[in-house]
Amino acid sequence: MTLLFWQMFDFQVLKIFFRRRNSVIFFDHLLNCRQSIMETPICPICKRELGKKNISKHHLIPKSRGGKHTDTIDLHNICHQKIHSVFTEKELKAHFNTVEKIAAHQEMKKFIKWVAKKDPAFYQGNRESKRKKNKRALQTKK
Repeated sequence: MTLLFWQMFDFQVLKIFFRRRNSVIFFDHLLNCRQSIMETPICPICKRELGKKNISKHHLIPKSRGGKHTDTIDLHNICHQKIHSVFTEKELKAHFNTVEKIAAHQEMKKFIKWVAKKDPAFYQGNRESKRKKNKRALQTKK
């Protein structure tokens, strides 16, 4: 909502408007606020600010599955760990290779709802999901 508010103004026109009214200080403050809002990176999974720590890069296609030179996204460590605790590398490559597909998964939706209430610097390790454990157990039996 805030981003759309700032994007609808032509700042050159506003600059002239505020200068005519001797409000240069107010305009500078407005401009600084806009820049800080526009430059704040957001986690694509949980939609919280990334902050300065506990950030990692996620390969949308796992490196072990041929994604070494593919796109990466910056996200919170906790979000990254959750992705890898829920999905296998094979699933990530075949079915969950976009942010939208990852976020649409039922277990991830539950996680996103929970983590949205936490501070951006919050970090806690994730356990491997039961679904993924069962899948691994079946693979090792073969």
